[in-house]
Amino acid sequence: MEEQNVEWNRYGRTLVAAMQNIIETLDNDNLRLQFLETADFWLSMGIAMAIREPQKATRLLEIIEAHEEGRKELEEDALDFLSESLGEEE
Repeated sequence: MEEQNVEWNRYGRTLVAAMQNIIETLDNDNLRLQFLETADFWLSMGIAMAIREPQKATRLLEIIEAHEEGRKELEEDALDFLSESLGEEE
């Protein structure tokens, strides 16, 4: 149980760090919390889609980010986020 808490806390810190620029623009704690909960939900949704329907998830990403250059940058950011969240930083 303690290991799960450590992992959850590391994920939470990584999410907050990734969203820091946006969080700083929000003017109250309740709004910041709602924003982070929303980000967590959509991140979880994306991971679940990618696991369950990887080809459809790939296609949806191509629709969302139509430019290949943008997708490559997004993929690099995603790999960095994944490594930081799992404590596998270089």
